[in-house]
Amino acid sequence: MSSRDRLSKKPIRYQLEKEIEQLLKNNPALRNLQQKRRQEDVESKLSEERPLEEVLNKVLRSSPTLNSLFLRGQRLAKPFPAGAGGANSGLSGTGNEQKPFSGRRHPTYFKFENLDYGTTLKRNCEAGRRVRITFTTDVENEYFDRATDRGFFELEPIGECSEMTPPSFSISLENGYGHLNLALPSETTVGDTVTLQATVSDPTLLEPFTNIAKLTVLHKQDHPSRKEGRRKRKGGGTGSEASVQGIALPEIILVREGDEHWRRHRFDHHTACHVISAHRRE
Repeated sequence: MSSRDRLSKKPIRYQLEKEIEQLLKNNPALRNLQQKRRQEDVESKLSEERPLEEVLNKVLRSSPTLNSLFLRGQRLAKPFPAGAGGANSGLSGTGNEQKPFSGRRHPTYFKFENLDYGTTLKRNCEAGRRVRITFTTDVENEYFDRATDRGFFELEPIGECSEMTPPSFSISLENGYGHLNLALPSETTVGDTVTLQATVSDPTLLEPFTNIAKLTVLHKQDHPSRKEGRRKRKGGGTGSEASVQGIALPEIILVREGDEHWRRHRFDHHTACHVISAHRRE
């Protein structure tokens, strides 16, 4: 709008907002930044917690009474082992010989992940949901964004679907992987099979890389959120002591005059606390 304090109410406004949301949500650089910050927060917490734990362990070893007073607790495990890298971590190789990903200026291959080049990708998708498809390549991350000899990615319906509206999509490269995020053409309905052709080209390639995907549209299903679907991890080992590390403060129960704990443990106005052994409680 001409005035900045108002927004357009036309459908294109909401379509643009939705596309921007998808770009931000699936941007690999932002995802890596979030992972990096999370790792730094966890490592900072571990570094701050370790000195206190060492001091308390020394005190407890010298005093059996205090050792029996405290409960044994789980120590925060380090979720980012040194040298660990996923498929998109920017590292290549195995063992201690990992190297940072170094892409070519022009690709020598661009194909669906886990499929030979020329093999048609067949998969199901849900109506009303965006489709994510992963490619593998050896080209640098800036291939589609650089100023000179830029690569071009085209996605269009072919065959019986050629009259459909071209799908809205975004493509991003991340250390040897291409992440395609697309919305199905508006004409599609449940039961349709949409055939899409993805073409990658640039001014230096003699022949473009062509990949074909056949997507079968199914009914939209409700998927549980990560928190709802997450299962509790089971402790390892054969005994109850196998997964116990570190220390934890005992559970503190507030006692008021006249309640059950007051009477059971014979509290009076001069009682400060009453210690219950963890073994007795169990």
